[in-house]
Amino acid sequence: MITEESDFGKIHAEMDEEMNKRIQEYLNGTVLPKFHEDLGGWIQHSKDEFDQSQNYLNEMAEGFNAMYGDERISLDCDFRVLDDWRRDADRMTNGVHYEKVNIMNRSTPQQFFLKSAGKLLGVLPQNNAMLYNRYKTYLETEDYYEIGVTIAKRFLQQFEIFEKSIERDVNLFFKNPFKVLEVAVEEAKSEIKYGKNELEKMRINPELYRDPLTLYEVKLRQFEWMTAAGRG
Repeated sequence: MITEESDFGKIHAEMDEEMNKRIQEYLNGTVLPKFHEDLGGWIQHSKDEFDQSQNYLNEMAEGFNAMYGDERISLDCDFRVLDDWRRDADRMTNGVHYEKVNIMNRSTPQQFFLKSAGKLLGVLPQNNAMLYNRYKTYLETEDYYEIGVTIAKRFLQQFEIFEKSIERDVNLFFKNPFKVLEVAVEEAKSEIKYGKNELEKMRINPELYRDPLTLYEVKLRQFEWMTAAGRG
């Protein structure tokens, strides 16, 4: 990147360009493929977890339907969430929109000194060895932590947005089963309440239920109420 033959009057701009180029190449060639692999593994693990949840809900629905005597309950989850995640993963890891950072043109004392020295002394070839050693020492000892944090924040921004949406997507996955179960619970409560009211009428007016036909109907209704109560 820098040699004794470098133009030390322009070296800051050239080094800034080269450093940003290498950072972008590293992000695209090393970091993004790793992220793509890890996201793919996470999505597959999530699919396995979702499949287990769906199997459990299917068994629950079968139990309810056997009790009801018909196919009243269906607890299907929304697996389209996984398709959305796969699409987001491909989009986020297809290539990074890299915004260049200022690495060698900052207003630090050392950079100001090197830039000034390069412009003043770089015109004389005999000064190149000294300038080269100065730059070499600077590059090897400079703290790039803040620059690294800036690059990481920009790079991870879209992944953080994706992370924040996961809870919402999981809720969407289970939205239909929760809604169906809520409706079923309310219906069961309504049936139980109706049954209790009918039983109270029987207690108050037992003479209405003494003839055989009415008694048969009452026993049939009692069985239905008991079944409904068992479901609750």
